[in-house]
Amino acid sequence: MNILIAGMGRSGSTVLYNIIRELLLMNEKNVYCALDGKYSHDKEQPFNLVKTHYDIKFKDWSDIIITTKRDIRDVISSFKQYNSSYNKGGAKQWTNAFLNWYNLWEFDSDYEFIYEDFINDEEKIINDLSNLIGIKNFDMSLIKDKIISLKSNNNNNETLMTLKHISNTKGRINSYKEILSSSEINIINNIAKEWLDKHNYNGEI
Repeated sequence: MNILIAGMGRSGSTVLYNIIRELLLMNEKNVYCALDGKYSHDKEQPFNLVKTHYDIKFKDWSDIIITTKRDIRDVISSFKQYNSSYNKGGAKQWTNAFLNWYNLWEFDSDYEFIYEDFINDEEKIINDLSNLIGIKNFDMSLIKDKIISLKSNNNNNETLMTLKHISNTKGRINSYKEILSSSEINIINNIAKEWLDKHNYNGEI
């Protein structure tokens, strides 16, 4: 089985990657996991897991595509906090970029991991994911402990976690109000109005 984690960055994709990885490893599956650019087909196992944001060559390879979604304003806020390239393009460039990454996968998704839903009820989302990939037996408390440990498990080639994954606002919902200026928020709201309305973010979760 080939499983692809895809979609917009800064929206929980690394956490999602690790949930799927742990579910498979917990069931003693033969698993090969990698980031898109480091993936080697020569190393494939019965279960293969890849994380990408925009490498569409993995679409045809995948048996299951799991996409991620988060309020684009929180996405941009998180990106601004850790990536200096934000300053070169600003809110306009990066809002368009992250929306484009989302749009690449929207109609190929077998399941959408919604960041806010996960924050509000992680056990439900973990159960959804286990059912999706056919894993019936697992230790929920152990999976949750693994998620917590990611925050201190930085620069790890297996988990793909780096120091840049944990923002100053610790992933809080609607924390963009603390980081972005009013002009940046207005730029994002204008560019992404249709997307925000479609995905019910203008009412704020």
